Amino acid sequence: MIEGLRYTVWLPLINAGADFAKAGTNDSALALLRQAATIYPERPQAALGAGAILANSGKSDSAIPYFQRAAEVAERENLTTERDQATFNLAAVLQQANRHQEAITALEKYLKWKPDDADAKRALAVSYQITGQTAKAQALNAEVVAKGGGSTHSSSEGTAAGGGANPAGAVAASDAMRLAIGYYSAKNWAEAAKAFEKAVALAPYSRDATYGLASSYLALKDGPKLVSAAQKLMAIEPMNADALALLGNGYRTTHQNNEALEVAKQLFALPANVSVDKFTLAADSATLSGVATGRAAQTAEGKPIPPLATALIFEFVSAQGNVLATEGVEIPALKKDETSNFAVRATGKGIVGWRYKRK
Repeated sequence: MIEGLRYTVWLPLINAGADFAKAGTNDSALALLRQAATIYPERPQAALGAGAILANSGKSDSAIPYFQRAAEVAERENLTTERDQATFNLAAVLQQANRHQEAITALEKYLKWKPDDADAKRALAVSYQITGQTAKAQALNAEVVAKGGGSTHSSSEGTAAGGGANPAGAVAASDAMRLAIGYYSAKNWAEAAKAFEKAVALAPYSRDATYGLASSYLALKDGPKLVSAAQKLMAIEPMNADALALLGNGYRTTHQNNEALEVAKQLFALPANVSVDKFTLAADSATLSGVATGRAAQTAEGKPIPPLATALIFEFVSAQGNVLATEGVEIPALKKDETSNFAVRATGKGIVGWRYKRK
């Protein structure tokens, strides 16, 4: 009798809360879901919904107890769908709150139920890495890469998961990058090189993957491979001092002295170092930003070269290297250590990378 009355009061609160949430009226939705969770605590849906609203509003700390309650109730009542959603989302907000050891506990439990969820494995590897469990992080990243690493966790109504979809190749490349960075941080240059090689194969226009690959070859003192990787890097960002230095090191290691001298001249004469700091992809556009820093340019003989303005053309490319959009950037004449920020936005579907050249 009492159970039926509670359900009768609980159900309209849940439905109204869901309607308010769909309409974006989160304050009203949250108030109703909190009432529902109090009236019928043996059901996880209200706590799960309240946690999702709080998490998606950036209130991770407030969301944690709601997801904890929902996960405990759903597991006790053997409600597997709600159990999985609540546990996964609990781990996500624990990570956002930098409570990584607790996130590890939640994710390890979740993966016993959903052993093929690549998203959960990626998340667990992050928490392993941050808590110093490097070997576990590397093993998990290697497992995701070996299995192809597609996203398997599906967000659904009432979860905190979100974000746009990524191409499968981009996801796989990011898995290889995580693995490579872990090996590189541990100074395991050989394994880092292998992982960066896979990342570059999957995303040939990724500046970060190419840079990591060249840096790994430098650490391995593999001159021929360093030259090849650095040349690819220079094709992406020809006005970057680090890229020039890597190419010069490759030529010196392979005893190509004339080529090394030419690169040294280019480096001396470089008027500004151009560094792209951020590259963000959307469904039909891409944004890019960075900073140019003036250098004390000089000739090979040591004669100062006055600051020089430079026009760049950024090309935004597809996975096949086709140019889908171009945008110009003007780098002003900069004195030594003087900086100039730049940002561009390109429109086009299928953009995966960028490169630039002097106009």
